[in-house]
Amino acid sequence: MITFAPGLFLSLVLFNAARGKHVTVCPGQRISIQDLAEFSSRGCNVIEGFLVLQSATGCSPNAIDKQIQLQTAATSSFPITPLSSIEEITGGLSVLNLEKVVDNLGQILPNLAVVRGNPYFRYTAVKAGISISGNRYLKSVNLTKLTHLLGVSRVLFWKNQNIQFIDTVDWKEISSSRANALFFDNPPEIIACSANCSGDNCWSEDTCQTKLEDGCWSTDADGNCTACHSECLSSCSGAGDEDCTSCRH
Repeated sequence: MITFAPGLFLSLVLFNAARGKHVTVCPGQRISIQDLAEFSSRGCNVIEGFLVLQSATGCSPNAIDKQIQLQTAATSSFPITPLSSIEEITGGLSVLNLEKVVDNLGQILPNLAVVRGNPYFRYTAVKAGISISGNRYLKSVNLTKLTHLLGVSRVLFWKNQNIQFIDTVDWKEISSSRANALFFDNPPEIIACSANCSGDNCWSEDTCQTKLEDGCWSTDADGNCTACHSECLSSCSGAGDEDCTSCRH
C-alpha cells in the first residue's frame, strides 16, 4: 500500500516487510527551527536524501561564508519539537547555525540510528556524511542512538566554538570505513566520561556510547545479551529480522 500524506512536506508511506511495519519515507529537506513542529507531524521514519537543519533566519546553500556565519541573536523564542520518528537518513546530515535553544542534537534527532551518506556533502576537497558547522551555541552532538555512518563516513566539525564531547566519541566504531572525524574545533575544556563508560567513550558526561556489540534486544538477570538479528544494521525491538530499526539490505 502506498499513500501520499498531504501538507507542506510530502511523504510516502510504505509497508516494509523486512521491518514488519509501515515506514514513512520523506524526501530530503532543509528544515529550520520554525519548521520542526510541522515536519514532526509527518511522522517520517526515513529521510530519502539530505537532511539540513538550520537557523530560523536561514542561510544560503550556495555560499560557504554564509553557512558558517555566527548568529547574532542572543536568544530565540521557537520551541523545540523533536523529530523522534526519524531513524535513518539515506544521504548526509548537515547542521548549520542553530539557535541558542538547541545545545545538543539529541534534542532534535533523539532516535537517529543510521546515516548512509549517499549522496554526501562536499566542502572544497572535503567529503563528509555528517557536517556540523557554525553552531555557536551547540555544546554536544549527543546522537546517542547513532551506530552506523556508511558511504562517505567522515564527520566534519567546523566553527562550533563551544562544542564538547566530540573527542570522546569513538567515530571509528560508527564509521563503515573506520575513518577519523575531522576536528576543526578545539573543545573549550576537556570533560571526562563517567567511570561507567567502557573505553572512555561517551556522548556526554553521563551518557555512554553504545558500541555495535551492545546490540541486544533483551538482557537476562545475569546480564547475558540476546543479540539482534544479523540483518539488523543497528538496534532492534526483538529477535527477528522484522524487528530491526534499520536493515542492512
